[in-house]
Amino acid sequence: MPRPPSAHRAALLGLLCLPALASRCDDATPDSEAPRDTGLDSFWDTTEVLGIPNLDDDDENAVADWEDTAHGDDDDLATLTVPAAVLADAGGSLALTLTGTGIRVWLDGAVLLDAEHPTATLAGEEARLLRIEFEDFLLSGTLGISGGDRSLDVALLSSPLVLNHHLQAGTMLYVIALSAMGYSNAAMVADLQEILGEERVLAAPGNDFGQDVWIQDEIEFAHARAPGLSMEVVIDSIRSQGGRYLDHFAEDYLVQPGVAVRTWGSGAPNSLDSFGNLEIAPPGASGGVDYPLGRIYQGGSMDLHPSAVLWDFLNAQAVQAPYRPDSTWLCVGHVDEFTSFVPDPSAPRGFRLLVVDAALAWALLDSLDPAMAIPKYTSAHHYSTIGELVSDDALRAWNEDIQRDHIEPELELYMESMGLDEGDVVRVPGLWEENSWCRNYALALIPGMVNLAVFTEADAPAKLLIPDPFLRDSDMTQEEDAFLAYWDTLMPQDDERYYLDDWSVYHEGWGEIHCGTNIRREPGADWWESARQLLGGEE
Repeated sequence: MPRPPSAHRAALLGLLCLPALASRCDDATPDSEAPRDTGLDSFWDTTEVLGIPNLDDDDENAVADWEDTAHGDDDDLATLTVPAAVLADAGGSLALTLTGTGIRVWLDGAVLLDAEHPTATLAGEEARLLRIEFEDFLLSGTLGISGGDRSLDVALLSSPLVLNHHLQAGTMLYVIALSAMGYSNAAMVADLQEILGEERVLAAPGNDFGQDVWIQDEIEFAHARAPGLSMEVVIDSIRSQGGRYLDHFAEDYLVQPGVAVRTWGSGAPNSLDSFGNLEIAPPGASGGVDYPLGRIYQGGSMDLHPSAVLWDFLNAQAVQAPYRPDSTWLCVGHVDEFTSFVPDPSAPRGFRLLVVDAALAWALLDSLDPAMAIPKYTSAHHYSTIGELVSDDALRAWNEDIQRDHIEPELELYMESMGLDEGDVVRVPGLWEENSWCRNYALALIPGMVNLAVFTEADAPAKLLIPDPFLRDSDMTQEEDAFLAYWDTLMPQDDERYYLDDWSVYHEGWGEIHCGTNIRREPGADWWESARQLLGGEE
């Protein structure tokens, strides 16, 4: 927040002592030789205190800290120092009044103010450190302070929940390792470890999770932050409740001090509740509104949609205003099947939107040798050669319908919602097939290369982890694959591209690399500096 140009060290420390400076709060008096500034006037200029919800478990006693009133020196509380000079000027006593629910004010390790006890007196001769605790996201209240002939209303506000997008630096990739009875992803896991380094790939044993490989669908990483405060939040999907399959992954591998796991919604889920269907576009603008933290998008339709509980909560966070493309024409129904965002330092906005385009796929396939065998497709898709594939007129017509009736209208929504134009979009080849197991909805015929994982690194090229389409004979290498060569020309040239074999476990299981991995990321921009206007206040 702004400081008067003449403010000295005492005012800087006394106005809003952040946890990182807490050890210095008692030493807020200037050196005796310096001009004395007691912080009196600066304190009465205080306008707000920003915090985070205290939802983690710092003492690891299996009780969320807000519910644990014995949490003591918890590091997730915002602070406000009342200088000694303020108390002295008020005759040694200040009247405090708290408004707002889900907020507590602590003093000397005990609750001083809460909803049931909204008033108190702060007395003494020494500086007092008030600690403000929040129960949930985006809670607001007021701390009224009065004494002598002065009064002050300090706005109290907790952080919104902010989900991560692909431009944020990755810290860890999670994957479920399978190796049993020929059903194995060991080669892909080894490739991931070689590309990213073993220290940045956590491969959890599939036997512990019922061989459920869809880690992207289970969890979504997010953050809650305020000046000097940060908490990571893992959103746990309702897709596998009751301890089944990956339901306990977050508790087994992610829960620790500074990390909270939360679930919004309950009851019988549908496929749209999986988090391959919950993605975040990078920062952009639309309709004259800037979205510096990006925008959430979650697929569905009026007739079929994911849990309204989570959707309503995400809408209430305001800073990443969600939009809803229709993904219900797909067999699995996830937005990551036909779109993705990838970093591109050469792009005006720093990224490109990838979208599947069947016409590009046909043009490329028509240029290949029709006699070339494609053995991977023989059993899975019943095409033995390129010629058999391109001569399927019914398949070609059906893909044209999918492109016209579904992909192009949804692309328009993406562009409108993010303020994009065609120059921001990269159309990539892909084909769909009707799947009788899910009433002839669309499923990727060629491995969904747009369904890729993006591991962004600070000051280094982003790594794109892409499904290998295997549109080549078994004796051909990736370097001889015309489909891959064409993809290379489409992708941002500053990004590194790696084509991985995800065929048997993921592609034949109706998913791809993005579905089977999940990436933890560093926090993005500070919402209180960049996105304040989206909460209805001044930036």
